[in-house]
Amino acid sequence: MKYTPSARGFSGLLNGDIERMTTRDVSGIIQRGGTMLQTARNLEFKTPQGQKLGLRRLNEHGIEGLVVIGGDGSLRGAMALHNIGFPAIGVPASIDNDIWGTDMSIGGGHRA
Repeated sequence: MKYTPSARGFSGLLNGDIERMTTRDVSGIIQRGGTMLQTARNLEFKTPQGQKLGLRRLNEHGIEGLVVIGGDGSLRGAMALHNIGFPAIGVPASIDNDIWGTDMSIGGGHRA
């Protein structure tokens, strides 16, 4: 299995900002808060055209499935990809702990 994240979430995906990572790239990050990949909201990805562009980028990079870790917007993006036929699963991770159907999510107990 290869791990190929996109920096800045769906914005990075649409821009083709996708690079393969190894264990060396992520060793030693567990003690740091936040995300090393950065986050970004993306209005374009909410549109059917943006979702089709995301699907094209995934196919260009040979990515066969996606695990999306995030809050409501990220999980909606995963569902949008799923709805157009791309294998995607979502893992709830929200400091707001406001994702329907979950009692707790990654980060849910850490809000200051």
